[in-house]
Order: sequence, then C-alpha cells, then structure tokens
Amino acid sequence: VGIKVSGLSAVNATEGYAAGDGVFAAFIGRLEIAMRGKARIFRGRGPQIRLVKVGATHKETQELCEAVLRAASARTWRPCASAKS
Repeated sequence: VGIKVSGLSAVNATEGYAAGDGVFAAFIGRLEIAMRGKARIFRGRGPQIRLVKVGATHKETQELCEAVLRAASARTWRPCASAKS
C-alpha cells in the first residue's frame, strides 16, 4: 500500500523543515500504532510511505487501508507552537 502525506510542503514553507519532519514523524507514530505488527512500514521518497505485508489477501489489504484512514483522520496534523522555537 502506498501513501502520500500531503500538506508537508506548506508546513515546511511556513514553519520550517523541523516542524514538517515532526508532523511526518507523528503520522508514522500513529501508523505504527494502527498497524500493530500487521504490516511493515517503510519511508519512500519525499512524503511517501509504503506498507508491506507479504502474502496479504484482498481483505487484509482493505483492512490495512481502513486502518490508515482511521490513523490519518484521528486528528488534524499541525506543528505545535513549540516546534517554531
């Protein structure tokens, strides 16, 4: 499963790269919790993430995608005020 995290360019431009990295890391953390060993997480190029589960069935892949959507919609990803310092 391929995921592109959108909006990081805007965070980088307005808040700096450290803040963008923080947002990306926070999202990865939520994915790790959501996956709970169900799939391996790899960083692709730029703001891209790959989830890999060898031998996954169609149903398992659909469940992974649903877990990603829940993780992504759990909160709005914004840099915190302390990230500007």
